[in-house]
Amino acid sequence: MVILAKKTQLLYGPRSKPGKVSAKNIGELEVKIKLNSGVAVLDDMVSLIQLYRKANRFEDAERYCKQAVQVAEAEGGSENKALVPVLNEYANVLTGMRRKVEADKMKERAKKISKG
Repeated sequence: MVILAKKTQLLYGPRSKPGKVSAKNIGELEVKIKLNSGVAVLDDMVSLIQLYRKANRFEDAERYCKQAVQVAEAEGGSENKALVPVLNEYANVLTGMRRKVEADKMKERAKKISKG
């Protein structure tokens, strides 16, 4: 039973309940992202970030947030509309990590881009 509990913690994070997030879905999205590039991969990245966030794997989510921001900026610059969902999800991740000031900055940047 202890081994199962440790495996569950590895897959879902220390504060998550199994069943909410499928490790299979996470794995499939990670593979898709590695095989593709450019703006086309952003939707998959945002989906993966959401899964990581729901599993309380905030460090993994933040890593993909940074990568998604780089991809969107490389394809369309710092005012690229494709950044809006990425920045909003990044803000959600930062909020989950209790980094409210940074989260507010991400939300503000997303709002500015969507209006601009």
